[in-house]
Amino acid sequence: MEASEIIESVDILQYISQYIELEQRGREWWGLSCFTDERTPSFSVDPEKQCWFDFSSGASGNLPQFIMLHDHVSIGKAISILKEYAHITDDDEKTGEGGHVRLEATKVAKRYRNHVRQPPKMTAKILPKSCMRKYEFRKDKLQAWVDEGISWKTLKKFEVRYDAFDDRIVYPIKDFEGNIISVCGRTCDPDYKEKKLRKYTYLQPLGSLNTMYGFSDNRQAIIDAKEIIIFEGAKSCMKAYEWGFENTSALCTSHLSLNQLKFLIKLCNFNDVVVVFALDSDIDISKDENIRKLCKYARVQWIKNRDDLLEPKDSPTDKGRDVFEDLYLRRENCGFARTRR
Repeated sequence: MEASEIIESVDILQYISQYIELEQRGREWWGLSCFTDERTPSFSVDPEKQCWFDFSSGASGNLPQFIMLHDHVSIGKAISILKEYAHITDDDEKTGEGGHVRLEATKVAKRYRNHVRQPPKMTAKILPKSCMRKYEFRKDKLQAWVDEGISWKTLKKFEVRYDAFDDRIVYPIKDFEGNIISVCGRTCDPDYKEKKLRKYTYLQPLGSLNTMYGFSDNRQAIIDAKEIIIFEGAKSCMKAYEWGFENTSALCTSHLSLNQLKFLIKLCNFNDVVVVFALDSDIDISKDENIRKLCKYARVQWIKNRDDLLEPKDSPTDKGRDVFEDLYLRRENCGFARTRR
């Protein structure tokens, strides 16, 4: 009997249920991870796809991969464990094919050796608090952002400066604890496209994106409001701040990362926070896998481009306060509210 047949003969849900108490939610089954110490269920099993995913650690895979991580064994040993679990004996195998399982196990090992997803590595380094002092607060260079509705006071609050060396407007990127982990620069060159320059540049890699812009500065406002409005970019947070929306943050990209997902699950679970996505007009959040996962744990809402009030790729803040407030008031619920245990 081939290893693939052994794997197919075992029900992944039944096997993993030996170690995790699972509860059905939609087509998936959820429970507390057996790999980490957690209080919110973040381990899911999809019986149709015969796979599992652990949001608490970032690991995922098929049944042999679960056994490899859970029992700390090789793929060959994992297949043997499955064989024993399924009560498959040597007598069940065809005569003369005694080594077939071992050969097939070797094939499986080669196939999956580099595909077991491990927790992403955090590569961002903490920068000294003084790192922004080398940049200037030049009003002539920052005037463009003031013209867009961001006051000098707000620019100072978010430590927006000018980098004369690279001709960029810069601002710090902080982790969830408030440590500076990078500096983002937005080019001031109007011909950046023709010159093939990057519009935004991070002076230090953000690694696995284990942060959201503005959260550390707006943490208390978010908790008090029991709501977090999430944009793509930092400038949208600054504009919304001008209009009295202090409970904001930004993804620094157009999709929700795994680390941001895990952080939001904890934030919502412990503080009863509603997540409102206000991404650019061309983004359909229903196509974001991690946002769909978030809907299982939190109440999620979406600010859509209703009545085509925004241009393609516009942020909800790009057409001013009245348009943003109109779209915000007409936001809609996504997914379903979290199930309390």
